[in-house]
Amino acid sequence: MLWVVYTTAYIGRANYAASIVTIIKQGIFTNTQAGLIGTIYFFCYGGWQLVNGMITDKVSPFKIILIGLTGSAVANIFMGLNSNYVVMAVIWGLNGILQAMIWAPVLYIISNIIHSDLRYKACLYIASTFPVGTLIAYFLAMICSNLKWNYVFFMSASIMFIVVFLFFLTYKKVNKLLTYREVSSNEKTKEPSNKINIKLSKLLVISGVSLVIVAVMLHGMLKEGIMTWVPTMISETYQTTPAFSIFITMILPIINLGGAFISTFIFEKLSKRNEVLSSLFIMGFAVLPLSVILFIGEIPLAVSIVMLSLTTVSMSAFNHIYMTLAPLRFKNYNRTATITGIFNSVTYLGCATANFGFGWLSNIFGWRNSVFFWIGIAVIAVFFCMISLKNWKKFTQNLDEEI
Repeated sequence: MLWVVYTTAYIGRANYAASIVTIIKQGIFTNTQAGLIGTIYFFCYGGWQLVNGMITDKVSPFKIILIGLTGSAVANIFMGLNSNYVVMAVIWGLNGILQAMIWAPVLYIISNIIHSDLRYKACLYIASTFPVGTLIAYFLAMICSNLKWNYVFFMSASIMFIVVFLFFLTYKKVNKLLTYREVSSNEKTKEPSNKINIKLSKLLVISGVSLVIVAVMLHGMLKEGIMTWVPTMISETYQTTPAFSIFITMILPIINLGGAFISTFIFEKLSKRNEVLSSLFIMGFAVLPLSVILFIGEIPLAVSIVMLSLTTVSMSAFNHIYMTLAPLRFKNYNRTATITGIFNSVTYLGCATANFGFGWLSNIFGWRNSVFFWIGIAVIAVFFCMISLKNWKKFTQNLDEEI
């Protein structure tokens, strides 16, 4: 049910990015204006992630999910009912706040409620919600590309309301069991005795998170920025139709499904279960396909799609490391949701910058110069992974908790 919930939530946010090429082609907004709405969303999403992560460590995660998903469905309806630029920016910003109430509770439930024998597998499977949700959103946008652009928001909202109802039924079914487990946890498990009290600021420093969050923010710029602007970049560079551009970029979420499995392989086999070292390998690899994309317009469309796919699957793998695996290291500190909120917050600060910044760069300097900027972002991210590696290695060696 958690998998269905977050897949659906992702539909209710990725649908805007999927619709941008149609919105621009229909003359509703310019690249810069469309990017600014996405920027407002991600500032709101990232800012509230930080707050919500701390709340989730103290409040029922199930109730928070219900509020967030229901509110996001309502926001999608109002988004489809408006064409005023300012009103849509406000609504999508509110959607960002409501969407921010979903991921940290999901990971909290995986970390604290799902049995430890299933936790690792749950992390692997839940990571597939990002590309699957994106794929469905782009599929809906492709269907609606020959209709009015706002139809995609109505369709998304309908799906979200159905899932809200199903999740509510599921929660009611398991609520008694969960209440019993919470009350009897001191007798049934040893977990409470493992909790370590330490100030959050000190924890961020000794773990290396205070440094690696810069790399996480930069990956957010690449992850969401590239996914958002790929349809427009392909349409403008290769003169394709909006429907064809959206169809081509639907390939990316399918390939991104492999990101979690790739990062898991690197985590298990190459980095000896070191999350930061895994992310260093992944981001370092991403520089290679980005260098080929510099020649976009000169190389065949198929080659551009392959290189973009390699880049986005790298970002998907990087994302799995910090959105799913790394926060579980903080379970004994009762900070799983808090760290998740921090990683999500800085990721979408990067997303916010990219949505507006990449649109602005493309308008002023063209797509090739934008790709130069993407390569620089990847190189800087590699550097911050390197300087945080020592602290993270020492921190994880001192943990008894196994993921």
